[in-house]
Amino acid sequence: MMAAMSYNEESELTRYIWANYAHLMSPREQEVGQVIQARLLSERPSSSSRRLPLDELPATRIQDPTINHDLANGSDPYRQRAALKLLLAQPERVKVSRCQRCKRILRAPDAQSCYWCGLDWHDGRVWKPREK
Repeated sequence: MMAAMSYNEESELTRYIWANYAHLMSPREQEVGQVIQARLLSERPSSSSRRLPLDELPATRIQDPTINHDLANGSDPYRQRAALKLLLAQPERVKVSRCQRCKRILRAPDAQSCYWCGLDWHDGRVWKPREK
């Protein structure tokens, strides 16, 4: 049997929209998203077991005071607001794909398997994960 994974609908919806529809967001939201990613990269150890300094990252406005203001309450609330704004403004363009079995949000709009319950429907056939 697959181990249960923690699922948070709001977090998954935010992740899904940013991963698959960020190109529909405003240029400002895209720019703030790039800064968030750059900051996350700077906090993660690189392959040489050291953190990547912000000045070694691709050009972004990392220290821009207006971006810092936008992110004053943290990156997660900003990402959630931007995702919800896009979902409400363009519902016809944002397709939230869900698993037919567990109804959880899939990783991508065209996914053919569920990250959460393991259901697989490639080639029109439905495969259930093996139980151990």
